[in-house]
Amino acid sequence: LPKCSGLSSAKVGSVQPFTLAWNVWLDASKEVDEIASKAEAAKIFLFIVFLFALNFGFGQNSEVLADSYYKKGEFKKALVIYQNLNKEKPYSYKYVYKLVETHQQLEQFEEAKNILVQRLAKRRNPTLIVELGYNYQLQDSLARAKNLYNEAIAFVDENPNYIYSIAKKFEDHSLLDEAIQV
Repeated sequence: LPKCSGLSSAKVGSVQPFTLAWNVWLDASKEVDEIASKAEAAKIFLFIVFLFALNFGFGQNSEVLADSYYKKGEFKKALVIYQNLNKEKPYSYKYVYKLVETHQQLEQFEEAKNILVQRLAKRRNPTLIVELGYNYQLQDSLARAKNLYNEAIAFVDENPNYIYSIAKKFEDHSLLDEAIQV
Protein backbone atom coordinates (compact mmCIF):
# COMPACT_ATOMS: atom_id res chain seq x y z
CA LEU A 1 0.00 0.00 0.00
CA PRO A 2 1.23 3.52 -0.65
CA LYS A 3 2.35 5.40 2.40
CA CYS A 4 0.07 8.17 3.59
CA SER A 5 1.66 11.19 5.16
CA GLY A 6 1.79 10.98 8.92
CA LEU A 7 0.88 7.26 9.01
CA SER A 8 3.17 4.48 10.02
CA SER A 9 3.15 1.13 8.32
CA ALA A 10 1.92 -0.42 11.52
CA LYS A 11 -1.28 1.56 11.31
CA VAL A 12 -2.06 0.58 7.74
CA GLY A 13 -4.03 -2.42 8.85
CA SER A 14 -5.93 -0.42 11.42
CA VAL A 15 -8.95 1.89 10.98
CA GLN A 16 -7.00 5.14 10.64
CA PRO A 17 -6.31 4.95 6.87
CA PHE A 18 -10.01 4.45 6.29
CA THR A 19 -10.79 7.43 8.54
CA LEU A 20 -8.26 9.57 6.70
CA ALA A 21 -9.72 8.62 3.32
CA TRP A 22 -13.20 9.30 4.61
CA ASN A 23 -12.19 12.77 5.85
CA VAL A 24 -10.51 13.57 2.53
CA TRP A 25 -13.64 12.45 0.71
CA LEU A 26 -15.85 14.57 3.02
CA ASP A 27 -13.65 17.65 2.48
CA ALA A 28 -13.75 17.11 -1.27
CA SER A 29 -17.52 16.66 -1.27
CA LYS A 30 -17.93 19.86 0.79
CA GLU A 31 -15.85 21.75 -1.77
CA VAL A 32 -17.92 20.26 -4.58
CA ASP A 33 -21.12 21.26 -2.75
CA GLU A 34 -19.80 24.80 -2.27
CA ILE A 35 -18.91 25.05 -5.94
CA ALA A 36 -22.30 23.62 -6.90
CA SER A 37 -24.15 26.04 -4.61
CA LYS A 38 -22.15 28.97 -6.02
CA ALA A 39 -22.95 27.81 -9.53
CA GLU A 40 -26.62 27.48 -8.60
CA ALA A 41 -26.61 30.98 -7.09
CA ALA A 42 -24.99 32.33 -10.25
CA LYS A 43 -27.67 30.63 -12.37
CA ILE A 44 -30.44 32.12 -10.24
CA PHE A 45 -28.84 35.57 -10.42
CA LEU A 46 -28.51 35.37 -14.21
CA PHE A 47 -32.11 34.20 -14.49
CA ILE A 48 -33.32 37.19 -12.46
CA VAL A 49 -31.23 39.57 -14.58
CA PHE A 50 -32.64 37.95 -17.72
CA LEU A 51 -36.22 38.39 -16.49
CA PHE A 52 -35.57 42.02 -15.60
CA ALA A 53 -34.02 42.69 -19.00
CA LEU A 54 -36.87 40.90 -20.73
CA ASN A 55 -39.47 42.94 -18.85
CA PHE A 56 -37.61 46.18 -19.57
CA GLY A 57 -37.32 45.23 -23.23
CA PHE A 58 -41.04 44.56 -23.58
CA GLY A 59 -41.86 47.96 -22.08
CA GLN A 60 -39.50 49.65 -24.51
CA ASN A 61 -40.86 47.63 -27.43
CA SER A 62 -44.43 48.58 -26.54
CA GLU A 63 -43.57 52.25 -26.54
CA VAL A 64 -41.66 51.97 -29.81
CA LEU A 65 -44.57 50.07 -31.34
CA ALA A 66 -47.10 52.66 -30.16
CA ASP A 67 -44.93 55.49 -31.51
CA SER A 68 -44.65 53.64 -34.81
CA TYR A 69 -48.43 53.22 -35.06
CA TYR A 70 -48.90 56.90 -34.18
CA LYS A 71 -46.47 58.03 -36.89
CA LYS A 72 -48.18 55.78 -39.44
CA GLY A 73 -51.55 57.31 -38.57
CA GLU A 74 -52.88 54.13 -36.94
CA PHE A 75 -54.11 56.02 -33.94
CA LYS A 76 -56.53 53.40 -32.58
CA LYS A 77 -53.74 50.83 -32.30
CA ALA A 78 -51.43 53.40 -30.73
CA LEU A 79 -54.16 54.43 -28.28
CA VAL A 80 -54.57 50.89 -26.91
CA ILE A 81 -50.83 50.57 -26.27
CA TYR A 82 -50.56 54.05 -24.73
CA GLN A 83 -53.46 53.24 -22.42
CA ASN A 84 -51.66 50.10 -21.22
CA LEU A 85 -48.40 52.00 -20.76
CA ASN A 86 -50.25 54.68 -18.81
CA LYS A 87 -51.74 52.00 -16.54
CA GLU A 88 -48.26 50.56 -15.95
CA LYS A 89 -46.81 53.98 -15.11
CA PRO A 90 -49.71 56.15 -13.98
CA TYR A 91 -47.48 58.98 -12.73
CA SER A 92 -45.65 59.45 -16.01
CA TYR A 93 -46.64 62.64 -17.79
CA LYS A 94 -45.09 61.27 -20.96
CA TYR A 95 -47.90 58.76 -21.46
CA VAL A 96 -50.57 61.25 -20.43
CA TYR A 97 -49.45 63.58 -23.23
CA LYS A 98 -49.28 60.67 -25.70
CA LEU A 99 -52.80 59.59 -24.72
CA VAL A 100 -54.16 63.12 -25.08
CA GLU A 101 -52.46 63.64 -28.46
CA THR A 102 -53.82 60.33 -29.73
CA HIS A 103 -57.35 61.14 -28.57
CA GLN A 104 -57.05 64.52 -30.28
CA GLN A 105 -55.94 62.88 -33.52
CA LEU A 106 -59.00 60.63 -33.30
CA GLU A 107 -61.09 63.78 -32.60
CA GLN A 108 -62.07 62.32 -29.22
CA PHE A 109 -61.78 65.69 -27.52
CA GLU A 110 -64.01 64.83 -24.58
CA GLU A 111 -61.83 61.84 -23.65
CA ALA A 112 -58.71 64.01 -23.93
CA LYS A 113 -60.36 66.66 -21.73
CA ASN A 114 -61.32 64.06 -19.11
CA ILE A 115 -57.74 62.77 -18.87
CA LEU A 116 -56.41 66.30 -18.46
CA VAL A 117 -59.05 67.37 -15.94
CA GLN A 118 -58.39 64.26 -13.82
CA ARG A 119 -54.67 65.00 -13.79
CA LEU A 120 -55.23 68.67 -13.05
CA ALA A 121 -57.44 67.73 -10.10
CA LYS A 122 -54.41 65.96 -8.58
CA ARG A 123 -51.91 68.70 -9.35
CA ARG A 124 -52.27 71.99 -11.17
CA ASN A 125 -49.42 71.59 -13.67
CA PRO A 126 -49.13 74.53 -16.12
CA THR A 127 -48.13 72.34 -19.07
CA LEU A 128 -51.31 70.32 -18.57
CA ILE A 129 -53.24 73.60 -18.49
CA VAL A 130 -51.70 74.55 -21.86
CA GLU A 131 -52.64 71.12 -23.19
CA LEU A 132 -56.23 71.53 -21.99
CA GLY A 133 -56.37 74.95 -23.61
CA TYR A 134 -55.10 73.48 -26.86
CA ASN A 135 -57.77 70.78 -26.63
CA TYR A 136 -60.41 73.53 -26.41
CA GLN A 137 -58.76 75.40 -29.29
CA LEU A 138 -59.07 72.29 -31.48
CA GLN A 139 -62.81 72.40 -30.76
CA ASP A 140 -62.94 76.10 -31.77
CA SER A 141 -63.57 77.21 -28.20
CA LEU A 142 -60.98 79.98 -28.41
CA ALA A 143 -62.21 81.99 -25.39
CA ARG A 144 -61.76 79.00 -23.06
CA ALA A 145 -58.41 78.24 -24.63
CA LYS A 146 -57.21 81.82 -24.17
CA ASN A 147 -58.25 81.82 -20.50
CA LEU A 148 -56.31 78.62 -19.88
CA TYR A 149 -53.28 79.94 -21.76
CA ASN A 150 -53.31 83.06 -19.57
CA GLU A 151 -53.58 80.89 -16.45
CA ALA A 152 -50.54 78.89 -17.55
CA ILE A 153 -48.57 82.07 -18.30
CA ALA A 154 -49.45 83.38 -14.82
CA PHE A 155 -47.62 80.39 -13.33
CA VAL A 156 -44.35 81.97 -14.46
CA ASP A 157 -44.82 84.79 -11.94
CA GLU A 158 -45.35 82.26 -9.13
CA ASN A 159 -42.52 79.96 -10.16
CA PRO A 160 -40.01 81.03 -12.83
CA ASN A 161 -38.79 77.43 -13.10
CA TYR A 162 -41.81 76.75 -15.32
CA ILE A 163 -40.68 79.17 -18.04
CA TYR A 164 -39.04 76.61 -20.28
CA SER A 165 -41.66 73.86 -19.96
CA ILE A 166 -44.58 76.24 -20.58
CA ALA A 167 -42.88 77.95 -23.53
CA LYS A 168 -41.94 74.56 -25.00
CA LYS A 169 -45.52 73.30 -24.72
CA PHE A 170 -46.78 76.45 -26.50
CA GLU A 171 -44.12 75.99 -29.18
CA ASP A 172 -45.11 72.32 -29.64
CA HIS A 173 -48.57 73.54 -30.63
CA SER A 174 -47.26 76.38 -32.81
CA LEU A 175 -48.59 78.97 -30.36
CA LEU A 176 -45.59 81.21 -30.79
CA ASP A 177 -47.20 84.43 -29.53
CA GLU A 178 -47.97 82.74 -26.21
CA ALA A 179 -44.48 81.22 -26.09
CA ILE A 180 -42.98 84.67 -26.51
CA GLN A 181 -45.20 86.04 -23.70
CA VAL A 182 -43.76 83.45 -21.34
